Amino acid sequence: MGFVLAAGLMKEQLAIFGVVIFLGMRSFAAEPQTAEDCLELGQESYKKGDIPTAIGYFMRARIMDSKSVKAAALYCFAWRHLGDKTIPIFDWDKATSDDPKSPWPYFGRATIPQTVDEEQKAIDHLTKAIELEPNLLWAYYERALARVGKNDLKGADADFTKALELHPAWENVYLERALTRKNAGDREGAIADFSKLIELHPKEAGTYVSRGRLRFENGDIKGAMSDLNKSIELDPIGLPISYLERGKVRKSNGDDSGAIADFNKVIECWPKAPDGYQQRGEARLATGDAQGAIADFNKAIEVDPFSRPVVEPFLKKAREQLKKP
Repeated sequence: MGFVLAAGLMKEQLAIFGVVIFLGMRSFAAEPQTAEDCLELGQESYKKGDIPTAIGYFMRARIMDSKSVKAAALYCFAWRHLGDKTIPIFDWDKATSDDPKSPWPYFGRATIPQTVDEEQKAIDHLTKAIELEPNLLWAYYERALARVGKNDLKGADADFTKALELHPAWENVYLERALTRKNAGDREGAIADFSKLIELHPKEAGTYVSRGRLRFENGDIKGAMSDLNKSIELDPIGLPISYLERGKVRKSNGDDSGAIADFNKVIECWPKAPDGYQQRGEARLATGDAQGAIADFNKAIEVDPFSRPVVEPFLKKAREQLKKP
């Protein structure tokens, strides 16, 4: 059993060659002795977010054991999540026939790129894999992503939760579940997941922004300000969105001068984006500076004409205020 010779094979060979070169230029944390060692190391690399290294380990597992369906399934899985839509074709039908009680052929089938209409097929394959191996971590993770694609957010949440029960330190799953919960309207659940990510990586500024935004939406002004202040403390230059979000919080809390200072910083960093101009215009309008607001709203439309439908109502309001004696 092996990969089908097809037009995509040459690309696969070149890709493998590139990974070999990449891996040859670095030392492995541990030198694998068997195919199973490679699979374990590959899975750990993937959980840490290092997909290229994971692919390298899975490829080495295939070289050591060319008949390993598990190695083939994980190899295709990793390639797909690296963004390659031309992953190699594998004879999953033969794999299922050879070992009908193995979950890996069903998991492997789900790695085939699916259209929206075919996503249910992937979910069905993954469900079968889980029936055969109830603790198959990767199947829960992959099925959760497929369910997100079908907008089954409740089912996706359940699968992400199961994946975390099996591997509590898998930080990317906390992020995926947080986004799923946010889209489902479960702000408290999403905040809890971002809090866990902060616990795992307390110096990641972007996570504080995400949690701060949700806290603000949830009416927790103090918590939002704390998070956004922390984000700016950790990265005062690289994340202008921290200033944008903090400015929104300040504006909503009546601190227009503080908000304007934050929006000035946003404009300094993102002069070609309309957000800073629009938000500063709203804050200026609140302080009675209609002329300054009009200038900002016009600038927002100038840098991004698509912002006109959003900005024009504020522009109209500013012009009306300017006409008042």
